[in-house]
Amino acid sequence: NAIVVLVLLLVPIVRTDLVFSATTVSSSQPTCRYLPTDAKWPDQTVWDHMNQTVGGRLIRGVPLGQPCYTPQFSAEECSRIQEEWVLLSPFIADPVNFMSPYWMNNSCSPFLGPNGSCMLGNLASYALDVNSAEDAIAGIRFAQDNNIRLTIKNTGHDFLGRSAGAGSLALWTHNLDEIAFVNYSSPLYTGPAVRIGAGVEYQDLYLAASSQGYRVVGGSCSTVGVTGGFSQGGGHGPLGAAYGLGADQVLEWEVVTAAGQHLTVSPMNDDAELYWALSGGGAGNFALVLSVTVQAHVDGPVAGAAFSFVNIGDDIAYWAAVSAWLRTLIVLDTIDGLTIVWTITAGALSLEFATLPDVTTTDVINNTLAPFFTELAELNVSLTDSYKTDVHANFAEYYDVWVSQTYTSNISIGGRLIPRSMVQDQNTALPALVAALRGITSGGAQILGVAANVTHGNYTPNAVLPSWRDALFTMSFATSL
Repeated sequence: NAIVVLVLLLVPIVRTDLVFSATTVSSSQPTCRYLPTDAKWPDQTVWDHMNQTVGGRLIRGVPLGQPCYTPQFSAEECSRIQEEWVLLSPFIADPVNFMSPYWMNNSCSPFLGPNGSCMLGNLASYALDVNSAEDAIAGIRFAQDNNIRLTIKNTGHDFLGRSAGAGSLALWTHNLDEIAFVNYSSPLYTGPAVRIGAGVEYQDLYLAASSQGYRVVGGSCSTVGVTGGFSQGGGHGPLGAAYGLGADQVLEWEVVTAAGQHLTVSPMNDDAELYWALSGGGAGNFALVLSVTVQAHVDGPVAGAAFSFVNIGDDIAYWAAVSAWLRTLIVLDTIDGLTIVWTITAGALSLEFATLPDVTTTDVINNTLAPFFTELAELNVSLTDSYKTDVHANFAEYYDVWVSQTYTSNISIGGRLIPRSMVQDQNTALPALVAALRGITSGGAQILGVAANVTHGNYTPNAVLPSWRDALFTMSFATSL
């Protein structure tokens, strides 16, 4: 990634009509998109011409599992794919495959060959390696002119099927990898910022920001792209309680609309409504994002903490300890800047990491957790020396030590935002919540909780669900498939 420093002044952009869900296709055309089996699907000559138009960057979609099937069978390659199938790495740099076998519908599972059937299924038929706005415009117009589906793919962290699309042309933004630090000036924000290409992942952005003396708000998973579902969907992460959600950081978006227009949208120009919608309204709904400019924050020390305890067979004591933890989150919520990430299963609760920036000791965390640890002892629930704390020189160093980089792709997930009022109601709502968590985990699911008071930070009103501001924590439920 190229890292440059420059000065950026906000300039007005002339308004043009847009909306990504809108269509410029004639009303005489069918409402259903053509599939490869349809007579009006573009023939190879049409695809070849499109490939020439975009400088040879059109890529035919190929299922990752194809080497496990005849006639392309390769025992060595198939074995490698099988070993990596539940990991994230094979999908990140692939133009059409994404990280959810559920949405692929086992259409080319590497475990069902070599004599079975291997089909694209829900994967895109072709991907366009987008290197510029002109590429994106060409792809959008091609899809409209030929009445085929259009999908967007970056790294493929997609557990809701939004990158899926049988018979689609995928706009693949993975190689838009610019990182440029700027001095941003507008009536709403003046200060350090960073312009980030749609293909940039947090593992690169965190290090780049640290090298310039900054930190940026991002996610826990290092390979998630900045501009997609994270920033457009809200975006929680280790620095959420300090600066707000990912969407709250956005100063402007560079996009291509369904009408084929290349725009820069901000709260201060005529496309302010599109800025509002993109900032928390959901990825892929309103425009194709080429880059985003977000706030950068001066770096400094960051404290971390972690612990765990297990269910030794006394369910009553264990779930009483879980209840005590949820009550403790109400107290932790009052500490400015403190973000808590934790997991619960039927057998253990773990504080995966606590993040508290701009402190030089862990005293605040220690003192706040002390009453909770006392309650655990009274329940005969032991931490077994698992409580660890440390302070690091900057956020990138903290992240490298504390935040787990082990993730799997073969899961089904759901989630809920839990309001503060639910945990504060200790007579009725809290016991009901604990009972619900117990029921969920009894079936083998894991619960990931992120507690961050995201009412802090300097942000412009946006499309983020207002319940985020009232939530004590968000929970994700994950079940292996």
